[in-house]
Amino acid sequence: KSRSSAFSRISTLITLAAILIYSVLRFSSGYTGGFLSQSNIALSPSLGIYFSIGVSGFADSLLILTGIIFAAAVFVTDKKQYPASMFMLILLTEAGLLGLLISRNFLFFYVFWELVLIPVYFIIGKFGGPRKDRVSLKFFVYTHIASIFMLLSIFALYSYYDLQYGVLTFQMNLLLSAMQNPVFTATLPLIAKDFILFGFVFSFLVKLPSFPVHA
Repeated sequence: KSRSSAFSRISTLITLAAILIYSVLRFSSGYTGGFLSQSNIALSPSLGIYFSIGVSGFADSLLILTGIIFAAAVFVTDKKQYPASMFMLILLTEAGLLGLLISRNFLFFYVFWELVLIPVYFIIGKFGGPRKDRVSLKFFVYTHIASIFMLLSIFALYSYYDLQYGVLTFQMNLLLSAMQNPVFTATLPLIAKDFILFGFVFSFLVKLPSFPVHA
């Protein structure tokens, strides 16, 4: 119980510290809009693989909101009922979501998207109700299968961008800009456009979760 309480306090402090630091940077008088911070680490430039992160726009409020929600989740979780591992899993889930929100490379967006599944699977499987084993496995498999459609959509964009511009890239700014370019979209077959849209929307609806893909 003492370890659980200690880990709970540490988790809360880490989350609140992250919110405070980000808020100070975001709402400082020197901030003029655009990206608050960017970082690009080249892993395989020839394949367009960069560990690219940045914070701007709608992600601003989502980062703060995520921190507040997880701080509240740690605070209200019964320290006497749950061991320290519960709070570690909550913190890992938060880390995955924050990575997802700041990703500026579609490949790492997908990696963080999938990483969130792992701690949530163990939370359900270890601390869930009477049918926790079956529910956790069903959740993991169903959500992972849905995520594959998003991965296929990402690779479709990746491939068509290479065909049009001769450059392999997973960078969000380049691929999203291309999708707004009439010349680029004109080269995409209608079935490719529909599949790319379906892959993202279906994966998002399953992860939310949302009707009609969940009971």
